[in-house]
Amino acid sequence: MKLLPWELVHLASFGLASPDGDFTRLQGALLSLAWLLIRFYLGWTLATRGRSSPHDHIAGTCIGRVSPVSG
Repeated sequence: MKLLPWELVHLASFGLASPDGDFTRLQGALLSLAWLLIRFYLGWTLATRGRSSPHDHIAGTCIGRVSPVSG
């Protein structure tokens, strides 16, 4: 999930490229979806103050500080 926008851009740019170089609506839709996902991820991260991202939520993990062990 973390790399989904990256992979969508690759699919749209290279995987669906036509031999004549024309840009298709599907390519545009995938690139738009990638940008929406990036904005969603950024918004989520800002809303949780950097403690969670969507893929952290799915995995049930969270970022936090740990006190150093003294002794």
